[in-house]
Amino acid sequence: MDQVSKSMAPASVIAARLLALGAAVFSVSELLSVLVGRGETAPVVIVTITNAMMLIASSVMLAFPRRASVVAVFAATCLASCVAEAWSAIQTASEPTSWVPALEMLALSAVGFLHRSRLISAHHERSVSVAALALGGMLALFGIVHLLNVGAIGGMIPSWIPFRSVLPIVTGSTLVGAAVSMIFKRSRAVASIVIAAMFASWIAVLHLPRLAARPDDLGEWTFAAMALALTGALLVFASAVRSSGGLTSIEPKRTRSLRFARREPDAG
Repeated sequence: MDQVSKSMAPASVIAARLLALGAAVFSVSELLSVLVGRGETAPVVIVTITNAMMLIASSVMLAFPRRASVVAVFAATCLASCVAEAWSAIQTASEPTSWVPALEMLALSAVGFLHRSRLISAHHERSVSVAALALGGMLALFGIVHLLNVGAIGGMIPSWIPFRSVLPIVTGSTLVGAAVSMIFKRSRAVASIVIAAMFASWIAVLHLPRLAARPDDLGEWTFAAMALALTGALLVFASAVRSSGGLTSIEPKRTRSLRFARREPDAG
């Protein structure tokens, strides 16, 4: 059961590799930031370096997995990073943005375990529900941050984009709407694809031009890499939901057919 399924859709495999690539680049940028020196205490530096190195290794393995246990290692590493980020948020600040890294890693972890459940064909529905809650919580926080910081977010948008002063309201509302869809099981696949497209557009419009202007900006590499990882995660989730929906829609027909088949001998 630990062997990787050969029936996995190519789109899902590509999405998982986008997730792995984003997570790997994110970890490298975080590792370099710590090595350059950001003023953290020694325990924080040790934990960050350890998590970053584990996430780099597991992300590389996730891109070309031979066994489902590799995916489990990636998901567990993301969960450990989530715990570390949550502890840091509790200790340092109470504002919503301080919880963004923790919820990002929680979402990556949940999607990682969801991907593993598809590979081993076990606990699929439960994994979809957990991933939906994790993604929904993350998107809700993203939306709240956008709505509470309209001016700051609008200032990050290139000047050639029209209506940039109101775009944060649009993106924030869209993120909150997607979170509601995730949590309350309403068009989850559509919501995840829409947000994945939004994140991908941010990479193209915001992050890549900034990286071209300042390729040494580790912070920008971190943001761009996380956007890429979350894009892949949302596409993995969308693929899993569509697969789950297909199985659910077939089941009632099969049940009715079996019921009628049992009644046929009595009719004779």
